[in-house]
Amino acid sequence: MEAEGEGSALSTGSPTSGPTAAALLPAASPKPCPLTPSTSTPNRPPSPGGTTTRAGEGPAGGGTVMKLKLHRADQGKASLGDSVDYEVIGEQDEQSLRQVQADELKELRRKHETQLKLERCKPPVVPESVGLENPIGAHNCFLNVVLQSLWHLTAFRRLLLQDTHPHRCQSKGCIACSMRGLFTQYKFGTYAHLPPQEVREVVSCVFMEQQRFQVDQMDDAAELLDAMLLQLHADQAEAGDQAAHSCQPPCISHTAFGAEIIERSTQCKQCHQVGAHVETYIQLLHYLPSSLLLEEGDVHARMRVHLESEVRTCSECAEASPPAHSELPIQKHLCTVPPIVAFVLAWGNDRSTREQLTSITTNMLQTLNLDQVYRMAADVRGPHPYSLRGLICFYGHHYVAYFWNRVLDEWVYLDDSYVRPLGSWANVQQTIIDGRHMPLVLFYVRSP
Repeated sequence: MEAEGEGSALSTGSPTSGPTAAALLPAASPKPCPLTPSTSTPNRPPSPGGTTTRAGEGPAGGGTVMKLKLHRADQGKASLGDSVDYEVIGEQDEQSLRQVQADELKELRRKHETQLKLERCKPPVVPESVGLENPIGAHNCFLNVVLQSLWHLTAFRRLLLQDTHPHRCQSKGCIACSMRGLFTQYKFGTYAHLPPQEVREVVSCVFMEQQRFQVDQMDDAAELLDAMLLQLHADQAEAGDQAAHSCQPPCISHTAFGAEIIERSTQCKQCHQVGAHVETYIQLLHYLPSSLLLEEGDVHARMRVHLESEVRTCSECAEASPPAHSELPIQKHLCTVPPIVAFVLAWGNDRSTREQLTSITTNMLQTLNLDQVYRMAADVRGPHPYSLRGLICFYGHHYVAYFWNRVLDEWVYLDDSYVRPLGSWANVQQTIIDGRHMPLVLFYVRSP
């Protein structure tokens, strides 16, 4: 799913219960950051990297001259030069070259981190939209967009900062406490950008056994969002009830994102018996194929058709003589209306064209009517409009975010520590198309 930059794209994280993204597409394996920076974000430091080539035979002594090419960082502010020639003697050619490369990259990273510390003291460029640091080789972009998204979602931010939800801090680290510390700096600090290192280390410890989201390794932003929301629930749920669809009092994840759904099977098309399948679960993230937004027509109707596209096997037909295979369509009824609804888009490829992104951003609903996507239970019937307030995008090996800034009353662009205002949705759309940014997670906030 990578075009150029840092990041993997397709989310295969699963909701608390019910259908998962795995039903849409196979998982995409994480990939390392690229060697060169993206041309669409010239003000960002590039990812580390370099190429080595033999420049020919060296001077007397049988040595070989190696050329190690290092890319400039932040338009030369932390530059070590474009390329350097080294003379490597004897049988240690490759080993010596690797050591030289490691030393040069270590020095480049040190200079970049020093530069970040100096810039950290500057005031924020955009009110309430603080950047998060991504030092060379840290691969923080997938974590940064998740933290920046959750901060900009007012309902989630308030719940986390209120600290009224009891939870059990794990010995290996507490995601809620580490996020609360970062959000407090966001709220009261006067810095242009902040280091997310404490959250990064806690997340790495929490998911150590699964070998996911480890320090200095690249991973998937949508999978991390899903995993963090589930972990916030597990830290509050009683022992043995961590996988349950409910928690008392409701945890932060369920309060902000939780949509309680009752799934019922309908009448069998062959024997005309009504199926007995009934399942209740809470959905935190809702999964859709990106191709759904490529088609013209009623987007709400296509979303409902897809979400109810699963079928169950009719037990009556299966037990008949002779047995027959028949499918039971299902219906999904929404019993709660959460403050935030997040849709994860599954992509079938790692690149997109200008035409595809133009169609997707044009068909992307600015106002979502949840009652047209799900069937509503009797006690929550009525219009439930939601406004698009943010999205996470990826291009190549890198993640960025776009969010509505309530102070400026306009959209802002967040690319790690680089933050800038964009203005209207038309500017967001054009930036997405020009940068080949592929939308991955769409955040809708319930309208007052």
